[in-house]
Amino acid sequence: MRFVAVLISVLGLACGQVAKPDVSADGGVDDTDANIGPDVTAPVVQSSIPRGDAVRVSILTGTVDIVLDEALDPASVDSETVSVVDRHGRSVAGESSYRVDDHTLVFTFSDHLGHNQEYTVQVGAVQDEAGNLSAPTSFGFRTFVNPEVRATTRVAGAITAYWGRLIDDDGHHMVNNAVVEAGSDGTWYSHDDPIARRETYVREGWKLLSSTHFAGPGTDGVWDTADDVADYARTHDYDAHDLEVRRVLSYDAGPDGTFLTADDVPDNVLIYNRGAVNGEILERLYYVGPGADGAWFTSDDELQDRHTYSYGSSGELTRRVHYRGGVVVAYLHYEYAPNGELLRLDDFRDPGDDGNWYTADDVPTTRTYYKYSGYLLRSAQASTGRGPDGNWGTADDDGRLTTYVYDDDGIRQRSVLYRDPGADGIWRTSDDTVQNYVDQPSDSKGNRLRLTVFTAPGADGTWFTADDDISTERLYEVDR
Repeated sequence: MRFVAVLISVLGLACGQVAKPDVSADGGVDDTDANIGPDVTAPVVQSSIPRGDAVRVSILTGTVDIVLDEALDPASVDSETVSVVDRHGRSVAGESSYRVDDHTLVFTFSDHLGHNQEYTVQVGAVQDEAGNLSAPTSFGFRTFVNPEVRATTRVAGAITAYWGRLIDDDGHHMVNNAVVEAGSDGTWYSHDDPIARRETYVREGWKLLSSTHFAGPGTDGVWDTADDVADYARTHDYDAHDLEVRRVLSYDAGPDGTFLTADDVPDNVLIYNRGAVNGEILERLYYVGPGADGAWFTSDDELQDRHTYSYGSSGELTRRVHYRGGVVVAYLHYEYAPNGELLRLDDFRDPGDDGNWYTADDVPTTRTYYKYSGYLLRSAQASTGRGPDGNWGTADDDGRLTTYVYDDDGIRQRSVLYRDPGADGIWRTSDDTVQNYVDQPSDSKGNRLRLTVFTAPGADGTWFTADDDISTERLYEVDR
């Protein structure tokens, strides 16, 4: 039925008329199309790039292409016909357009996407050339974060330990092996390195259902046998939207001596209460005991900490309050620019002279200011006190400063933490004192290659040179 509108257009007939039979070459009547009526079928999506439910999408994906099964009326498409939102329902910057030659709707992203994030593409109603209106539709995809395969700790440049990660075909960690000595050959990262500790994971797709930590291989000295020594386990529960709602940590396997069974004795429980529409966290509850009745998951469980979350009209987090013993002990306050960028984060732990929280004399422990270049965060100044000028957020504040460097695709490559502003007492000048820095190069797809933490300038006494001391190295698998 999709070719009918094109046929009518070629014959010069008005939409809704029935095409007249043609005279064939031998003088007979060719009535092949005589009984074909008007196009009354709405356009539908045939395919998309990324496809629906894709799970290894590059963060540098520039567009979403949605191919329809027939030509559209271009007038029915505008810059908002296609939209993309994250898992919290927040809009992703970009706009839609229509490519006529292959009847494809295109959403073009303004910025790169986030690693390991879920996105939903929402396609509004459009109409074909015959005026048939499609039904709105949507589909989702997940971006890829290439997994960490090894994390190494160094002291004075020498390896002291590493974690080796075993991953599944989707890049999820399934086993973490801790190695604290090099083995009989004296060479790190070789086959005879003995595994000291191990953590194993059970997953359902990307969801982590449980993990078990093993302190050693047991008396037989062999891993993956019945006497491996498990010392604690975690379980994770999710709601119908696959959002985590409970996390349980157990150090006691119960009478049966086996973790991840019904008689495990919780050590602590973390509960997330979420919004019914967007799934945002409204409350986080941390329980540390079963209460007077001795039974977990009852109304008298011992609550140690409670955190509540408040949001603005665009879904942005505006306040997080920490309660202990039913009393406020601290809160975080977030301020944003009109474009949604976080400008300031205040950490309050003192209600001020009036003794009341959320009033003008509350005393911030830290006040962090964020500066951007375009959409890229360039610095975060964590001020712990007013400097000599007596004002917050100025170049002479006490505290710490972190700066960020990016590649041409906007992927962060380096962050530098400065511990003081140097002899001149002014931040962002050449004598600021470095505390440490992190290098994290990536490839042309945005995949992380490695992460290296440098904590001292090395023998030459100069930062950012080849002999800087390394404290931590993390190696990542390249996208397969």
